[in-house]
Amino acid sequence: MTQWQQLHFEHITGLLHALGAEGNAAEGHGVLCGLLCSKGYVNSKAWIDEMIDREEADTLPPLTEEPPDPLPEALLDLHSETVRRINDLNYEFRLMLPDDEEGLEIRVTALSQWCHGFLYGMGLGGMENFSKLPAPVAEITQDLVDISRASAVTDGTEEDETAFAELVEYIRVGIQVIYEELQPMPPGKDGPLAGPTLH
Repeated sequence: MTQWQQLHFEHITGLLHALGAEGNAAEGHGVLCGLLCSKGYVNSKAWIDEMIDREEADTLPPLTEEPPDPLPEALLDLHSETVRRINDLNYEFRLMLPDDEEGLEIRVTALSQWCHGFLYGMGLGGMENFSKLPAPVAEITQDLVDISRASAVTDGTEEDETAFAELVEYIRVGIQVIYEELQPMPPGKDGPLAGPTLH
């Protein structure tokens, strides 16, 4: 089983850029999570294609069938691990953000980019009018809109670090709430789901 710690932010960012995506690992992971919340499942190739500016959008593969051409292993791992964790009943879901050793301003910017990517992914999944979503989802998505526009100015104090950690935890739990509200587990299921038949 892939360990989340083995999925390094800079490595994932480099792989995305090598494939032609402009966003970093935070934004890319946000897009993936937004697609999962809005559609229930998206295959790895379709997720990456949504990150890349393509002229022929009609060549995108189906969202629920895994394509034959493999992506770099780390991107496949991030995709499969995210699908597993967002379905995990033990709430193991995590955001892809820079390591804690990075400066707080860098991490705040990445968190804003993650939220932007998530909202973009939700829009790709057909959920653009967040006010019409269930009340808990509408409230959380509005908070994500605000966070996506937040300034990265910070003094890096211990209080700032604590506030950042609390914000990350709020978003982490909030994404699980959104997913459970929009993609409820079918009756009779008592464990995490996986694969194209998620819901």
